[in-house]
Amino acid sequence: MTYKTILVHLDGTSRCAERVALASSLALDFDAHLVGVYVTPWPFPPGGLVVHPTREMIERLQAMEQRQAEEVSDLFSERTRAAGLQTAEVRSAKGDTVAALALHARYADLLIMGQTEPDAARDVASMVDYPDETVLAASRPVLIIPFAGNFPRLGQHILVAWDASQQAARSVRGALPLLKRAKRVTVLVVNPDRRADGHGEVPGADIALYLARHGVNAEAREEHVREIDVGNWLLSRSFDLSTDMIVMGAYGHSPMRERLFGGVTRSLLSQMTVPVLMEH
Repeated sequence: MTYKTILVHLDGTSRCAERVALASSLALDFDAHLVGVYVTPWPFPPGGLVVHPTREMIERLQAMEQRQAEEVSDLFSERTRAAGLQTAEVRSAKGDTVAALALHARYADLLIMGQTEPDAARDVASMVDYPDETVLAASRPVLIIPFAGNFPRLGQHILVAWDASQQAARSVRGALPLLKRAKRVTVLVVNPDRRADGHGEVPGADIALYLARHGVNAEAREEHVREIDVGNWLLSRSFDLSTDMIVMGAYGHSPMRERLFGGVTRSLLSQMTVPVLMEH
């Protein structure tokens, strides 16, 4: 498996350029075609929903969105040319960002998008939908880039958060091209339940062996944590181990249960400090 078509979400946020640069670098590394998708939201004005928007208001918002779409398209073209990428294109969609990205992701091997910026919802021109909803809808590995920090070279040392779930297995398979080129991979098994199916006699050993057969330099660790939630602990361990990327399954429990009671997925997506690859 490799990445031959990579999809990157284009928007009006300040992090779009960083995202395109990273996506261009990966496309070059994997000799992949890069597709940038810009989604124009429905024409509602800033500050909330207007029940009966006037024609003038709608036309003004449409003109604003058209200008931004052109600016983002120009940015994409400039960055891909500067990176030396020979095969790239921009696509446009309208409506719901999650639905549009999920649709286009069906024809790609990897989707790259940004973590929601804290002030994004206050500006319609830079509005983005939640990455966790996109992960649920995309049926593809989704690489989420933090809204702060620079990541010029991705995946030198990758942390795999392994819980033997279907979601974790899908994420590991979706990340294989990145894992195979990593210099080092640390598989972390947190608070394993040896009575549960999937972990085997030695938690982490089976997935490390699976990765080794794919030529991945993987080391398995079993660790226990009680003091803080697992999501924040994973980020702390990522820092301690100097990893530059995390691979994990999304939503081991139902999304509704995660929303009501919190969970590793939501905790990590809200506090992430390195890129995270997830698949559901």
